[in-house]
Amino acid sequence: AVWPRHSVGTFPAFGVQFPAHSKSMAPKQGVKRGRRSMGGQPPKQPPAKKIYEDPNMAGVREAVGKASNITDAVKQMLLACLATSLGVPSAERHETQASVVSMIREVIGSVTSQLQDAVADEKAKVSDAECHKEQLEAA
Repeated sequence: AVWPRHSVGTFPAFGVQFPAHSKSMAPKQGVKRGRRSMGGQPPKQPPAKKIYEDPNMAGVREAVGKASNITDAVKQMLLACLATSLGVPSAERHETQASVVSMIREVIGSVTSQLQDAVADEKAKVSDAECHKEQLEAA
């Protein structure tokens, strides 16, 4: 059905007539959907969603943080990708996630070897101190 065009804003079938230019229209004040601007400041952004991180990943995060053979930028990258890579089951990982996991594995391996070397050095110091103690007691 084609509605007859009478004048702008007139709908006789409904018994309603709107004037073409109404002074009763709301003034334009920069209000959008009931929100007023805060003195020219942009509206506050909602906080970023947190990705669930398994508590078991805390040790991995600590190990990557202790790595001394990689740059801070690489540490930040690995820490940023930690939850989205290790949090995915290995069968469902994308090749990029799998490569991040292998990088994390390499970093943890180097941190483990550094810690084992430090333990061996401290054991050597303890044995030297015990030998020195026995020599002092014998004298």
